[in-house]
Amino acid sequence: MSADQPGMIVRRSARHEIVLPLRFRLAETDRRVFRHSPTALTPDGWVEGCLVDFSADGLGLVSEVFTPRRSTIDIRVFGLGSNAEVDEPVLALSVKVQRVVMVDRRPGYLIGAAFNGLSAAERATVASLSDLLEGTAA
Repeated sequence: MSADQPGMIVRRSARHEIVLPLRFRLAETDRRVFRHSPTALTPDGWVEGCLVDFSADGLGLVSEVFTPRRSTIDIRVFGLGSNAEVDEPVLALSVKVQRVVMVDRRPGYLIGAAFNGLSAAERATVASLSDLLEGTAA
């Protein structure tokens, strides 16, 4: 199948499989429309999840909590062995949920999200993490 065929999805950047702990919550604007159950949240109002893939354009995460498509979520990605209660996140920004797929009966959801409206500092952080994963970091 050639790349010029209609309907074919072509990625603009390489996707890297990675496993890191993260927390996310609905952005303030979306919390007025949709709410997660209080039992699904940590005491400080976040949902626990796991980052499973990363690219220069977006990321994938797995969560036991459903999050609707087109919502904006704030994410905080932590390093392995980090304590989310006290450690600074490796990556902290907002992303737009593009797809949500139930992956098993736990329940478990694979959430695909795109980077959207990043500041210059956030773009630099994403680029440096992407370079690190590609092995081209200085």
